[in-house]
Formats: sequence, C-alpha cells, structure tokens
Amino acid sequence: MFERKPTPTPELAAAARAAAVEWDLDAGSIELVAIQENAVFRAERAGAQGPVALRLHRPGYNSRAELESEVAWVSALREAGLDLPGALPNRHGEFYRAFPVGSEQREVGVIEWIDGSPLGESLAHDSSRAAEHHRRLGALAARVHDVSERWPRPPDFSRRSWDVAGLVGQDPLWGRFWEVDGLTPAQADLLLRARASTHDVLAGLATTDDYGLIHADLHLHNVLVTDDDRLVMIDFDDAGYGWYAHELAVALHPSVGEPYEVAARQALVQGYREVRPLSDDQVTLIDTFLLIRHLMLVAWLDARPELGLQAEMPGLVEAATQAAERRL
Repeated sequence: MFERKPTPTPELAAAARAAAVEWDLDAGSIELVAIQENAVFRAERAGAQGPVALRLHRPGYNSRAELESEVAWVSALREAGLDLPGALPNRHGEFYRAFPVGSEQREVGVIEWIDGSPLGESLAHDSSRAAEHHRRLGALAARVHDVSERWPRPPDFSRRSWDVAGLVGQDPLWGRFWEVDGLTPAQADLLLRARASTHDVLAGLATTDDYGLIHADLHLHNVLVTDDDRLVMIDFDDAGYGWYAHELAVALHPSVGEPYEVAARQALVQGYREVRPLSDDQVTLIDTFLLIRHLMLVAWLDARPELGLQAEMPGLVEAATQAAERRL
C-alpha cells in the first residue's frame, strides 16, 4: 500500500531481542526490514536453519485469538498446495507471545522468511507485464476462495468480517472516513453520500454466496515471486470474511488510473475464471468495492499518524472524492 524506510527504536529493538530468546534466534542477526502495520525483523535461526521474519504486530488490531486463527487458516491454505510462509512455534510450543514495547503490549510471532520480489515491483518501470501479473493474481485469489468454501473452521476460529458493518457501517473496521480531520464540508458530505450509496448495495447482498474467507489485501505487492517463479502470498493481517468481489477490487485498486487499468481488470477476471466461476454480476460489483477501498484508505491512513505518511492524505482524499463523484 505505502512504503516507509524502517526506523528502529530502542523499544522495538529490545522487544525483538527478548522474543529472539523465546524462538532460539541469533539476537546478533536481528535487522528491522519493514515497519507499517507491523514491525518486521529479519533474523537467523540457530543451527544454520535459515532466516525468519520476526513480526511485532500492531497493538489493538488482531487479538491473540485472531492471530492464532490466522495460523490455522494459513496452514489450511498450505495444505491445499498454495505457497505461504509457515508459522514457527517458540520453545514453549506457542505461535504468539506478548512483549512490552514502551507502554504497549505487542503480540509477537515468527514465520518463515521468503526470498522474493513483489509481483508488481517492475510495473513502475515496465508495464508490459501488467496483464500477465493480474491474470496470475486472479487465479491465485480463486484458489484461496476454493479453499475457503471447502475448509471446515475450527470451533474457536475468529477473524473479522468485511461485511456491511465492517466496511461502511456506523463504525467501520478501518474508521469513520467521513470524519477525518482536514476534510472540507463538501468533501465530508460527498463521502457520506458515497457511504450511503455503497451501503445500499451491500445491504442487498447475501453473505451465503460469493462470500467467505478472503485475504482482503491481495494486491501485487503482497505476492512475492521467487527465483523459481512461485507466487507466495504474504501479509494476512486483514484476512477475514468478505465478498469475493471485494478481494478482486483490492487486487485491482493499485492499477486504478494507470494506462494498463483496463487490461489489468480483464486479466484479473480471466485468471479467476480459469480456476472457478465468476458471474457477470460479481464482476460488476468490483466497481462498488473499488469505491469502498478508496474510502477505507482515507480512514486507514488517518488512524496511523505514526507512519509519517500524512503527506499522502490529500492524494487519497482526492482519489476518494473523484471515485465518489463518478458513482454519484
């Protein structure tokens, strides 16, 4: 979504070193490689077993139950043949343990390290493969949804729902985008009207068909390409229940406004349909979820001032208002 150069803090570093003891990692090898939703460190395992990703999760976003459910969901996808990094237990057999980071408590987990490049990394310089990348992404989303429909959930499985309330209700999961500081009265009114319009559409959709467990953030930068051309999905922080058309809209969203947008959309749908059916009605719904994605991102960034990305806000608001104007 956005990138920021990692800036380690003494508190984060101390928590990472404490977690390294629990997972038998080489504390001297710890390196902060990313900080956004989570702080992600690269570290080496003892005994030359290869590197891992040590993740200090954003406080207050996923509960311990939700994180452990993520492990179960990822395991089911791996068993179905999809490529994802597996979770690694600590010396006590736990997948997560909380550590203090300053005045906060952060859940910490460790997963396998994947060497690869984001699928969409090259598009900024060469868009000739945009259609190919989106076709592969569509097929990958379809495989995820196939597993979603077959997999029996554990009794204690718990993940968020990207349903009407979670997306455009009174208190959406990513925040009240129509109340973000800095909006003009006209912009706030427009976003409210867009919310009402999309709410009406979603209220008419069932959560029994074309709805299930989705990645919910499956865009080109959350899929890594390995040297042997495997696609590996990462970042299941937002995974939960949602409409499959929402998944496809999130995948397409970074291409909105690009010269290859139309080709990317066609290829995304084509790739999906190569694996499982997708009705024309669901394809039409992608536009509704694209607008919702624009709205959501305004609230997402507003809730994360610590990322230092507030300079991006005017562009997000402009994109959201333009999308709303096109719909209304």
